[in-house]
Amino acid sequence: MEDSSLTSQRVLIIDCLLSYTRGIDRLDAEYVSSAFHPGAILHNYGPDPMTIEDFVEYALPSLRNRYVATQHRVSNIRVEIVGSRALVESYVLAFHVESRNEINRLHTFNGRYI
Repeated sequence: MEDSSLTSQRVLIIDCLLSYTRGIDRLDAEYVSSAFHPGAILHNYGPDPMTIEDFVEYALPSLRNRYVATQHRVSNIRVEIVGSRALVESYVLAFHVESRNEINRLHTFNGRYI
């Protein structure tokens, strides 16, 4: 049986993951930022590694300008806590609706958040 502090740590980590996806879908900088420690470095989210603060400034306007709606669905969330470190992996299925010249186009992608 797992101790309750590990369970609560897992819940907090999953809440961060969901805050990120909710923030991206709502274009809410506060939600996206709340999923990370200040100054966290993100890799593979843009042309070069960047801080979460730079990512928010880069990603949200880009999403706002290109898509009329997005939806990120997260599943198969695995949180492994070893000592003071946590390894998190989940699957993402995302839908992005682009509207140009009165034509809507649905983009879908899947991947992993690690």
